[in-house]
Amino acid sequence: MTRTELIVRTQERIPEMTVQQVSACCGALLETLFDALAAGRDVTLPRVGEFKIKQYSARVGRDSRNGMERVIPSCSVVQFNAHQSLKAELNKA
Repeated sequence: MTRTELIVRTQERIPEMTVQQVSACCGALLETLFDALAAGRDVTLPRVGEFKIKQYSARVGRDSRNGMERVIPSCSVVQFNAHQSLKAELNKA
């Protein structure tokens, strides 16, 4: 689902809001999520899941093209853990 599809479907569920209002709300939600993650804070959405920042330390790896060792720098990644109710909904038979 794209952002546009998300906005249209949300507007269908809340007909009192215009597409522009829904778009602004979705934009604000995503910006707030990004800002919190960039600040190193975890974000939990009830019935959806939890977004966490995971830190990987620097390590020595091997270049697959020439076999030489090289240093892989440390980095941060976003990890998503789905809530149990979301998992149950996805695995309905």
